[in-house]
Amino acid sequence: MPPAREAAPAARPRLPSGWLSDDESAAARALRAWPLDRQLRLAGDIAAATRAWAVQWGAAGACEVRPDDADAHADAPWQPLADPTGAHLRWRRADAAAPSIRGALLAALFGERGASATEDRMADRLVDLAWRDWCERVAGLFAAGIEPAAAASSPFDGSLRLRVSWPCGDVLLEIGGELAARWMSAHAQDARRDADARARPVPLMHAVGGQPVAVRAELRRVDVELGKLLALRPGDVFCTGHPLDAPLSIRATGATAPGPLCAAHLGARDGWLAVELLRDPSFSSTAPSVRS
Repeated sequence: MPPAREAAPAARPRLPSGWLSDDESAAARALRAWPLDRQLRLAGDIAAATRAWAVQWGAAGACEVRPDDADAHADAPWQPLADPTGAHLRWRRADAAAPSIRGALLAALFGERGASATEDRMADRLVDLAWRDWCERVAGLFAAGIEPAAAASSPFDGSLRLRVSWPCGDVLLEIGGELAARWMSAHAQDARRDADARARPVPLMHAVGGQPVAVRAELRRVDVELGKLLALRPGDVFCTGHPLDAPLSIRATGATAPGPLCAAHLGARDGWLAVELLRDPSFSSTAPSVRS
């Protein structure tokens, strides 16, 4: 009896042209891109942390954080923000001609005295503490921890580059793809909740009730000759032609409805001119209606 032969392995199905093999798939990288509203949300968190830092350290100046992919200062080396081993949360000056971050911090913290404080050891110590505090505040936004950095970011790896305009000049901040992905995932529920709140239907008056509307009270129209109008001087009495017992017309400024909203009598209350609204049937036909 001939020895049994080992069964041949089943042939793998042929992949359609253009598909990746298993080995190629394992080596492939994820492509990521973040919606602008999510980028702005992260930028807002960094801006809030920076403003809180500025208030605590007394650094005067405005603060703005915005997405910025343009990098005219591309040859400048990146510096790790919080982890000296090179975490993928790094920064560099946005302008090659800008003063060093140390000089900018001296000017922000000490004003005109900053230039003369360069050799002051106490000032140097405060600058170090202020810079470290800002770095830790920004790094602290990423509660999941900071990933080790790759040599450089690559297109569509999810990395974000933000321009931080603050009292110390413009700084480019780069957030690695994995780190940005974890932040986006952690805040996805907040984003969905915000979207649901924006999309949730509400009663009409809840939606528009807080909008300001300018309202004016009008006398009856007066026609006067141009010569008499030009001859008017301070102290002259100008008769309006509006009877004392006739109500004023109340109109909404900019309203498309041609008629007045209602009628009112002129009066006073607490030292202010005031109007008392009337129930006048003659105005009901021209008053605008609102339907929900």
